[in-house]
Amino acid sequence: MPNKIVVEVPVSWTKNPVDGYKHKSFITNLILALTERKIPLYFREVPFGADEAPRQPEKGTLVFSYHSWGTEKNIVRMKEAAVTPLFSMDFSGYSGWSDISLNFNRYESEINKIDESAVTHILDEWRQRFIDKNNSKYPQSDESVPEVATDFVFYPMQVQNDPVSIHSSYDGVKLLYDAAELARENQVYLLVKRHPFCQSFAVEESITLLTESNPWVIRTNSNIHDLIRKSRSVITVNSGVGIEALIDGASVFCSGKCEWQQCCNIISDKNDLRKAFSSHPEKMNLFQKKMLTYILTKYWINSESPSDFDNAIDIAIANFDPEFGDIDAQINPSDVLMPIILDLQGRLEYEQRKSKQSTLDAYAAIDLYEDLKKEKAILASELQGYIERVRTCEEQLEQLRNKI
Repeated sequence: MPNKIVVEVPVSWTKNPVDGYKHKSFITNLILALTERKIPLYFREVPFGADEAPRQPEKGTLVFSYHSWGTEKNIVRMKEAAVTPLFSMDFSGYSGWSDISLNFNRYESEINKIDESAVTHILDEWRQRFIDKNNSKYPQSDESVPEVATDFVFYPMQVQNDPVSIHSSYDGVKLLYDAAELARENQVYLLVKRHPFCQSFAVEESITLLTESNPWVIRTNSNIHDLIRKSRSVITVNSGVGIEALIDGASVFCSGKCEWQQCCNIISDKNDLRKAFSSHPEKMNLFQKKMLTYILTKYWINSESPSDFDNAIDIAIANFDPEFGDIDAQINPSDVLMPIILDLQGRLEYEQRKSKQSTLDAYAAIDLYEDLKKEKAILASELQGYIERVRTCEEQLEQLRNKI
């Protein structure tokens, strides 16, 4: 049993005007559940971007860490899940850092035990919730799906410098270009939706160039669920739209490791991606549906359910190692240093994200410039040929005039 509990309070997230209410509700309900355990409770503010900062709790301390990943013991990693109102409480992290992603074999037997009738009931219930409430992680527009696209592949793009992109060897923009080529080749529309928080020059220019040069590529800002339900398939790196599409019954192709990747058709190259454009792309089998049900009901917790918090805390305490940690003192230097470390890590992450996006955009601009130079050279060559042909025609015309 721990003699001290530290909770990281996600101040940055609670202030978010779009979904801050979710984080406030989650952290409030967690604190209420923890107070029932009668263990001294301490709080530490955590800024956005401190995901990778080492927590290193002192001996006898259990830490509930927000939006982080790592391998240290006695730390529960918490984050909002891709499906509202669920949250993850994991010992290693989220997305490709989650335990179910790293150690999938540990969960297979428990997943297999789920009854088929329960799977049908639970997934139908979630699907109906989408239909009734039009729920999604971000607010959706009322824009209609383009009428020209009666049969299409849907690609909801991610923020290019999102840390989870590290879990995919298939770059999101490269995926876009490959999908555009396959759309033209198969004469199947590709509908692309840019992420609402994306500010990438590379993404914007790529979408603009493709929509102007390829009639099979269409930009859209339509409602996620309308696009999913009308699509032939959905392709993604590891965006949360992927699991929303699975719940909606779509055929999903995913290139990046995440909690639900094993429920999808996994893509690592263009040949795998080609299957998304087939006339009948593969959907989930029974085991994959069971896994999806497991994630929604057992792996993630419902932030509106007190019993889910109690179960998660029980698991954390059951796995607590009282001997872990190097420091055993009433006043631990980490209590003083950790807020400073978290703040610095948050600032570093912010600068790293800006740097990554600037680098990607710079490379895209260079590629675009090189393409423009090549295009200019081709046009110049064609113009020179045209001038030569005109000159030849003028000479021939002059000769004919002289003969006359």
